[in-house]
Amino acid sequence: MVKVPLKAFRKKWMPSIKTMVTSFADVLGDWVYYGRILALSKEVADLERFMAPLFVFNIISTLMGVLLVTSLVKKGLGKGEDSHCVKAVGWFLSLEILLEDIPQFVMTKIIYDARGGEWTPTAIFNVTTSAFNFVFNLLDLATPDDDEEENAATEGQVYTNMEA
Repeated sequence: MVKVPLKAFRKKWMPSIKTMVTSFADVLGDWVYYGRILALSKEVADLERFMAPLFVFNIISTLMGVLLVTSLVKKGLGKGEDSHCVKAVGWFLSLEILLEDIPQFVMTKIIYDARGGEWTPTAIFNVTTSAFNFVFNLLDLATPDDDEEENAATEGQVYTNMEA
């Protein structure tokens, strides 16, 4: 049995697990909201026009989630330590924001307006999970990787003394 030090495991996997959890919650929130609007569209004919766009954005959400999780697992297992995998994770986070989170905010607002300004618990859940995913993706994009810190240190970009 291979023993992995707990600190090394946490440092390597916890950021990825956090990203996977927020991405999963976002995808879940999107599908729960879609299911609720689908049920309501049987009663309110005006909501049917939103079903196709919501479905498309949910498919995009699901695919982006799968690609992101695959890249994070590959990176965590050491098979993606090269810069291509790290860049792929960054691209997936950026694309998820642009192609999924922002459109979900817009669609939820449009449906909110079409329903006469009524917030439902599922709409609040959808906006909340998308907002958390959006914020955590931005934070992940802003967080330097270990190799970025090492490169900055060798290039003299690390400031140890901020005094003038």
